[in-house]
Amino acid sequence: MNAIEVNDLYQTKIEVEDQSYDSRKLAYQLALKEVFIRVTGNPQIEQISSIKKAIQRPVSYLNRYQYETLQDKLLLQVQFNETAVNKLIKQNNQTIWGKRRPLLLWWIVVDNQGQKHIVADGDAQPNTLIQLQSKKRGLPLLFPLMDFDDQTQLTLTDLWGRFQAPVLQASQRYNPDSVVMVRVFKQDNEQESVLANQWIAQLTLIEQGEPVTHVFKAEEQIELWPEMVDWLADYMAEKYSIRANSVSAEFLSLTVNNVNDAITAIKIQEFLDSISAVEKSQIQSVNPNGVSFKLKLLGEALDVLDALSLDNRIEIVKPKFGQEQPAIPNLYRWKG
Repeated sequence: MNAIEVNDLYQTKIEVEDQSYDSRKLAYQLALKEVFIRVTGNPQIEQISSIKKAIQRPVSYLNRYQYETLQDKLLLQVQFNETAVNKLIKQNNQTIWGKRRPLLLWWIVVDNQGQKHIVADGDAQPNTLIQLQSKKRGLPLLFPLMDFDDQTQLTLTDLWGRFQAPVLQASQRYNPDSVVMVRVFKQDNEQESVLANQWIAQLTLIEQGEPVTHVFKAEEQIELWPEMVDWLADYMAEKYSIRANSVSAEFLSLTVNNVNDAITAIKIQEFLDSISAVEKSQIQSVNPNGVSFKLKLLGEALDVLDALSLDNRIEIVKPKFGQEQPAIPNLYRWKG
C-alpha cells in the first residue's frame, strides 16, 4: 500500500478581499468549517450545535495566521490547534479520519463533441478543479503521465469502456491505493430525455479489487469535478475514519482472530511492531475471540488504526446486522 501522510489537515487558505477584521473573521469561520469537514470526513458536521458554535467563534481554535499574495489574489493562511479541534470532535462522539489516507489514481477520458481525450498529469483542466477540491477534503491524488509506457499499456477504448484489467495493469507503476476511472460526455441533444444537454460522468472506484460505481449529472462540465471528489471523500471517510472517543493516547488494545498457531501470532506481533506509531506490542491473552495484543504507542492511536485499515494483510471485523458497534472493540481478522 502507498497511503500518503497528509500533514496539513488542520490548516487551509481562504481568499479575502482585504486585511480588515471583518474579512479575517469570515475567513476564520470558513477555514474552521473546512477543517472540521476534512478531519471528520463529514460534510454535514456543522449541523451539530456545538460545532456550529465553534465555527462562529473560531479564534478559540486558532494557532496562527498569515497573509500571502498568489496570482494577484490575497489569501489568508490559517492554522488551527489540532488538540482543540480533536477534543471537540471527541466530545461530540464524531469520527476522525487520520493523517494516513489512500492515494487515488485518476484515469479520466472526456468526450467533447465526439473528440475523446485522456486527461494527463500536465493538463490544466480538469486537473486544477480536482486538485483544489481534493486539497479541501484532504484526499491525495495522482494523474497518469500518459507517456510512452502508459500509451503502450492502455488504449482509449480500454479506458472509455472502463475495462478493469488493462487499467489496473497500467496503474501498477504508480502504486496507488485505489484507482478511479471516469468517462465524461454530454447527453445527445436529439434524445427525448430529461438528461438532454446535461453532462454525465460515469465513475468507477476500484479499491482492493472491488469496483464501486456512481453516476453524476450537471448542466456544466465544470460542476462535475468537485461533486466526484466529494463523493470519493465521503466514501473513503466512512470506510476509514475512527470514532475519536474509542482510543486512548498511550496504549491501544486490539484482538485478532483467524490465528491458528503460535507462528501466526508471532508474525502478527512482528507486523504490529513494524507500524511507525507503535513502540512495542505484546500478546496479552489467547481466548475464543482470538489473540489480544496491547500496543505501546509512539504516536497517535488513530495513526495505528489508519495503518491497519490500509493494509491488505488485516481487516476490521464489522458489526453484525443490527449492531451499532462490534461486541469486541478493535476486533480484526488476520488475512496473512
